[in-house]
Amino acid sequence: MNRKYTLVILISTIMIVGCKSESKQNSEEIQKKEEITNVISYFEKTMPIDGSFDSEEDYNSTKEVVELQTVKNNTINWCYDTQDLLKIEILGYLTNATIIYKNSSDSEILLLNDANIEGSYSIVPSESNSISGGKIIIKSGDKILKEIVVNYEGCL
Repeated sequence: MNRKYTLVILISTIMIVGCKSESKQNSEEIQKKEEITNVISYFEKTMPIDGSFDSEEDYNSTKEVVELQTVKNNTINWCYDTQDLLKIEILGYLTNATIIYKNSSDSEILLLNDANIEGSYSIVPSESNSISGGKIIIKSGDKILKEIVVNYEGCL
C-alpha cells in the first residue's frame, strides 16, 4: 500500500511539472510573437563606376547595385536621385498585426490588417500604396510597436 501511494505521488508530480513546463513554453511562445527583431530596407542604387559623381561623365557610366539598410533610430533615408526602393522587410513575430503607411499629407493607407507575421513581412512599393516620404506604423492589436519615419529627399 505504501508503494502504491508513493507511485501515485511520483506520477502526479511528474504530470504537474510537465504541465507547468508546457504552460511556461506556451507563455514564452506568445511573448515571442509580439516582437519586431529588425526592419531592413532594400534599394536598387545607381552608382558611378568610379565611385563618385564628380564629373558629367560619371552620370553616363553608372552601375546598379542592391543596397540593404538596417533601420536605425526608426528612420529610413531614401535618396530619390540614386535609389529605388525595392522593399521594406519587417522581421519578427506578431499576432493581430496592422501596418499603416501615413504619407506626407497625413493620408493613411492600410498595408496589412489584423494578420499574423511569422518571421517576416515585406512591404513592396506599388501604385496602390505610393510609398515615398512619410511614416510606417506597425501595431499589434491596438498597441503601436514601431513607427518608422521615411525621409524621401534628393541627395546629389
